[in-house]
Amino acid sequence: MKRIMNNAESIFDRAKRLVVGSDDGVRPQGITIGITTFETRFDQYFSPLLSQIRKYVDNEIVVAINGEHEQLFGENYRQNILK
Repeated sequence: MKRIMNNAESIFDRAKRLVVGSDDGVRPQGITIGITTFETRFDQYFSPLLSQIRKYVDNEIVVAINGEHEQLFGENYRQNILK
C-alpha cells in the first residue's frame, strides 16, 4: 500500500513539474488520470489507489475496466466498480 501511495505521489509530482508554468495554460487540475484494472486487482490495488488519489486531488479519473481472459464478466465485479 505504501508503495502505491509513493508511486501516486511521484506521478503527481512529475505531472506538476511538467505543466506548472507552461505556456499553453495547462494546470495540474486539468490533468485526467487513467487507470486500467482487472477483477483480480480490484480489492488489492484499484480501490486503495483510488482512495489515495482522492485524498490529494479531485481530478477526473477515467477507468478502463477489463474482464479476465476468456471468462465471463463477473456481476459482483461490475457492481463493485459501479459503487
